[in-house]
Amino acid sequence: MASTNDDPECPVRTSYSLPSFVDEYMFMDVGSTCGGLCGSGELRIYRWTGKHWLLVARRQSWLA
Repeated sequence: MASTNDDPECPVRTSYSLPSFVDEYMFMDVGSTCGGLCGSGELRIYRWTGKHWLLVARRQSWLA
């Protein structure tokens, strides 16, 4: 899944992986690019609280 920013001065594209689940945890890769060598990506880890997903960790996976 991807989303874009409509600003022509800074066209940002954000992409999300399909989530992976282990017990009460969800893992998802998120990346953002804005053309050329501009962007970054991270692994996000969420925990199910019984009512909602809570972000518990973010680990940078790449940087351009």
